[in-house]
Amino acid sequence: MAGTYFHFWLAHRAYSELFPSDSNRKAKRAAFFAGSVAPDLGFFPGGPRRFSERLHHEQTGDFLRALRDRVQDDLEWAFVSGWALHLYTDIALHPWVNSQVDVLLGNLSGPFSGRRDLWHLRLENGIDCDLLSRDELGFLWDVDIQFPRRQADCEILIQVGKIFFAGDVREAQVRQGMESQKKWVRRLPMIFLWTGNVRPASPKSGIYPFGRLVKPLVGKILGDWLGRVQRWENMAALARPLWPQPAKLSWAEKLGIEALSAFKAGFCEGFDSFENMDLDSGVLTA
Repeated sequence: MAGTYFHFWLAHRAYSELFPSDSNRKAKRAAFFAGSVAPDLGFFPGGPRRFSERLHHEQTGDFLRALRDRVQDDLEWAFVSGWALHLYTDIALHPWVNSQVDVLLGNLSGPFSGRRDLWHLRLENGIDCDLLSRDELGFLWDVDIQFPRRQADCEILIQVGKIFFAGDVREAQVRQGMESQKKWVRRLPMIFLWTGNVRPASPKSGIYPFGRLVKPLVGKILGDWLGRVQRWENMAALARPLWPQPAKLSWAEKLGIEALSAFKAGFCEGFDSFENMDLDSGVLTA
């Protein structure tokens, strides 16, 4: 769930350059945006968590090309291209996020001092909250994502998933993850607003004073209390995002722009040279 709007921010920048305007532009944009967050669908409520974990650590380049090779139409190509953008973005950003979390943990004590994943999520949510608070990025509050469907066959993601990670791919659970992700990408901005973590332009800004009022309580009760239980890390990170300092936000943006440049180069050559990289560490895997 964390980092969703950073992915959308880059998807917005990439789409207008790579996909020319045509009669099917809206549908292709929704498919591209879905692809840009689809590797994370297992981290949303009810989704196939183990599947998403493996998608981030195992055979990432081979999986991407297997998706590419099974594309049947423009919508599927838009989805697969968005998927590739997600990979380039994670490789660029995650090592930096992890390094920031390591510094933070070195100065912490108490029940949260060893919770690396929790602080990773909180930092990514903080970056998302910054983006959602910018007037010029108002489109992030109403992003439409649509996973391409086939008439007589299962979705391309399920097809390829069964080939690579058969034991962790159940059709019903993957589809549940898709539907959950579609719902939550619309809910999350309002959750951040009602908890006082973003301040958007009107007309929603009337909610902001209430959110600021309850923010300390939400952070203490939900952020800290839920944060003590590993299975509730996602919700705890939503309740208490960690906003980076302006200089670090600028650095995260710089990394995102570098990822976008690498993605554009990969797009032009069909992602042939994208290697099997671990998306968390940025390290080449077997």
